[in-house]
Amino acid sequence: MSSGPPSPDFYRQLFEKVSDAIVVYDPETAVVVDANPAIAELTGYAVETLVGRPVTQFSSGPPESVERSVAEFVDRAAESDQEFEWLIERVDGTVRTTAVSLHRADIEGEDRVLAILRDVTERERDRAQLEESRQRLSLLTQRSPDVFWMFSPDWEECLFINDAYERVWGRSTEALLNDPTDFLAGVHPDDQETVREAMGKLANGSRVETEYRVNESEDFQRWVWVEGVPVYEDGELTRHVGFARDITDRKQIESDLRANEWAISALHTRASQTDLSLDQQIRELLEIGRERLDLPIAFATRIEGQDQYIVETAGAYEGISPGQHQQLEDAYCRRTIEQEGLLGIQNAPEEGWADDPAYQASHLNCYLGGKLIVDDELYGTVCFASPDPREREFSEIERAFVELLVQWLGYEIERDQYQSELESLTQEVTSILQASPLAILEVDDEAVIRRWNPAAEELFGLPESEAVGTNYPKISESRRPVFEALFERVMAGETVTNFEGAIEQEDGTRRDLSINAAPVSGADDEVSGVVVTVSDITPERRRQRRIEAVRRATQRLVEAHTDEAVASIAVEAPAEIVDSTAAAFWRFDESTDGFNQIASTDAWDDHDGTDDIEAAVANGGDWEPLRAVIDTGWIQRLEDVTVFHPTGSGTSTASVGVPVGHWGVLVVAESGGAFSETGTNVLDVLAGALDSAFGSVEFEQQLHATERELRRQNEQLEEFAHVIAHDIRGPLTAARGFFEIALETDADEHFQRVADAHTRMERMIDDLLTLARQGRSIAEREPVDVEELARTAWTQVRGDASIEIEAGLPVVSADASRLEEVLTNLFRNAVEHGSTSPPSHTQEDAVEHGSTSPPSRTQGDAVEHAGSGVTISIGPLTDDDGEIEGIFVEDDGDGIPPEKHPHVFDFGYTTDPNGTGLGLSIVKEVVEAHGWTVSVTDGRNGGARFEIEIGNSEPVVVT
Repeated sequence: MSSGPPSPDFYRQLFEKVSDAIVVYDPETAVVVDANPAIAELTGYAVETLVGRPVTQFSSGPPESVERSVAEFVDRAAESDQEFEWLIERVDGTVRTTAVSLHRADIEGEDRVLAILRDVTERERDRAQLEESRQRLSLLTQRSPDVFWMFSPDWEECLFINDAYERVWGRSTEALLNDPTDFLAGVHPDDQETVREAMGKLANGSRVETEYRVNESEDFQRWVWVEGVPVYEDGELTRHVGFARDITDRKQIESDLRANEWAISALHTRASQTDLSLDQQIRELLEIGRERLDLPIAFATRIEGQDQYIVETAGAYEGISPGQHQQLEDAYCRRTIEQEGLLGIQNAPEEGWADDPAYQASHLNCYLGGKLIVDDELYGTVCFASPDPREREFSEIERAFVELLVQWLGYEIERDQYQSELESLTQEVTSILQASPLAILEVDDEAVIRRWNPAAEELFGLPESEAVGTNYPKISESRRPVFEALFERVMAGETVTNFEGAIEQEDGTRRDLSINAAPVSGADDEVSGVVVTVSDITPERRRQRRIEAVRRATQRLVEAHTDEAVASIAVEAPAEIVDSTAAAFWRFDESTDGFNQIASTDAWDDHDGTDDIEAAVANGGDWEPLRAVIDTGWIQRLEDVTVFHPTGSGTSTASVGVPVGHWGVLVVAESGGAFSETGTNVLDVLAGALDSAFGSVEFEQQLHATERELRRQNEQLEEFAHVIAHDIRGPLTAARGFFEIALETDADEHFQRVADAHTRMERMIDDLLTLARQGRSIAEREPVDVEELARTAWTQVRGDASIEIEAGLPVVSADASRLEEVLTNLFRNAVEHGSTSPPSHTQEDAVEHGSTSPPSRTQGDAVEHAGSGVTISIGPLTDDDGEIEGIFVEDDGDGIPPEKHPHVFDFGYTTDPNGTGLGLSIVKEVVEAHGWTVSVTDGRNGGARFEIEIGNSEPVVVT
């Protein structure tokens, strides 16, 4: 631009012809004074519109900021021309970028600003995009681990290479930029031909992918994957672009995976060798690991406390051999068991192990080891090592393999332990099955028997060879649905306990069973079968039935009120308690020191051997079989006392004697199992109940006797009162009257009558005292010879009479003094009954007379009234079979009228004014006190006959 003012023609020509917009404005006001037509195209404003307005009219931005910028550029233009970019805002609101050249010039004598504007909006956009792409590419390539490259079509120029090239290839980018073929020197010699072929394909316009080894400094251990693409523009090849990615890790992983695949295959092969011992398996696994890791040493250890023992090894190394012991603190295993995962050492000294006892003891530079866990507890370690350092770290795949091998080895040890335990358990189970008293069987999921122990053979009567492979043996068709339902319940997972069933054995007997069944699950927890235990509860059920029978018998005993009723229940109970229907009860008799059978069952009585049995029990009178039972208090087998088998088999069997306190012995046929342990137990319980029942009966009888005695005593009191009030008052009144007459008349006969009245009162008082003091009470019994006692009693009787003692009088158990009193009163009654006294003083009084007056008084009275005399007979009382059942006393006098028989024993009954009416009452009281009975009837010679029946409860011995 000229420093002088242009000519008018030039100025105008410039305005009209140039394509750039020109604006002339006042530098002071920034008002447009002139503009060419191009400004209208640029801004959208007409020239006429812009002239006279400030340049801010078409500038973009805040007015104040625009004005300030305009002023700054105008001031700078005074010093030198200014070039800058300026944003204008068109009339439609769009913004355009312009390149502005600003000049200060004198135009026609005026200081003016000349601004030339060129629209550069599209150029700036392209330039911005180009710069953005460049920055992105630079950012991408510089941060990427991949190598990005760009070469000319003829490979004679490297157009682009990023910094990753130096790391991957081990060569500088500068060398490559100077010599585009320099990268080939970093390729493994064996792979260079592959690279040249790829370059040729790219030059021919083909896309390529290839892999090869690079980096001579790393012995070409680095692998790259390269992709190249030819770039065409307008159909012309302009460049080759591509990238190279480091795939060394991937290649290592692939190599490790192949190695692991081989090793795992080898593990499976070894696992299939089931004939190997555990030591051989460990050695084989260690050998596989050693080969997989390419390490010379492998070993497995067992750790116990602070001690480490070498279990097995693969590869030779001094100080590492099977059985060797080492302190844990001197081994790498110390750290191995302290951490999670594996302990890996690539180069021990470089990793800080130089001063560690483990390194100093072993000098192993490389080590990889893991914890060996067996059954969730630390067992030891598995280790791989080398005296030489390792060039590279152990990869994750290598570590994964070692972890797998350690687990595998742990499983093998665990399996061996389990196998040993299983074999031991199997042996134990087999022994238990063989020795178990319970029947044990196992069935599969179809209820087919797989196992059948000896107890099952015995219980079901079926050998194992016939039972295995069958379904529900010995189960009747009617009962089979019950057992099938039970099987289904257990197969559904339910454990069934105490299920009760029954089977019928070959001999027809029923066996009660208690069944327990549980599901058997396989490794998948699916129920695969059922194990069943069966116990024979027949004895238990029998015992329960026996106990229930004892209970029922005990309840019945409560209602028994006599010895016979108790004994009857006793002999009936064994039928339910011990299945024996043949039984009898012998009651012990203290008076005779013998036994009386008081109850027996029909089964006992109906067979032909009853007499033999009873003879054996009596044993000639010493009762030794029963006496031994009752003396010892034990249930005993009576070997010599046999009965027919109650089932009617016709065979004889021994009996069992059951002691029942001191009351007697229950004899039971042993055939019902009475002498088994269970049988004796329940019989013992029954005996206790019987003992209590007999005691209760005795107590009840004593109570009743006491009640009767009280009633009798009350009656006697009333009778005593009557006698005293009436009978004694009569003689006393008579005595008083005769005494008054005697005093008046002084006649002896009246004094004699007074004396007779007093004598009668004395006898009456004596008899009353006898009844009052002794009544029905008797002293301790003893064997009494009735014949001797009769002779003694006769000495107490005086009168014109004689006595005949017949042979065969028995020895009885009695109170001798009281029995003598009975005989004396009967003798006196006979003498007085047959006297020659007037009827009013002799016959009638003799019936009631029972005086116990002194002999002198009685004798005198008897002589006085004896007359021609009476004969008295005493002898044994027998039944129709001739068996002695008591004694009799009779005379040949006038007898007692039949109508008076019912009253002769009444208290105070007399027809004689001089009689007491107490003698025969005393006889009755004493006889009944012994448990006997007395009655009156006619004698054989017309006189009175008194019969005393002793009964079956008292032993009678004929002398």
